[in-house]
Amino acid sequence: MALWEAGLRPTMHAHAAASYALLVWQGFHVAVAAIMAGYVLARSWAGLLDGTRRLSFDNMMLFWLYTVGQGLAGLALLHGFPRLLA
Repeated sequence: MALWEAGLRPTMHAHAAASYALLVWQGFHVAVAAIMAGYVLARSWAGLLDGTRRLSFDNMMLFWLYTVGQGLAGLALLHGFPRLLA
């Protein structure tokens, strides 16, 4: 909503379109991470996750770190690049 309320429309110019594209891409990865977290919690509650069988947890952790890193890079790109040009 912040993009829309700021007056950015994806049909106006490339920066606005890229902003919406990065927002949707990040939202998709957050949704996948939430599904993965639910799966790992279900495995943990069922007793299928322990010190030797922790591959699901490790994969979720790697994907979560990737998602956070991607979000920070997108935020730096969207907020840093226009400020460098101004």
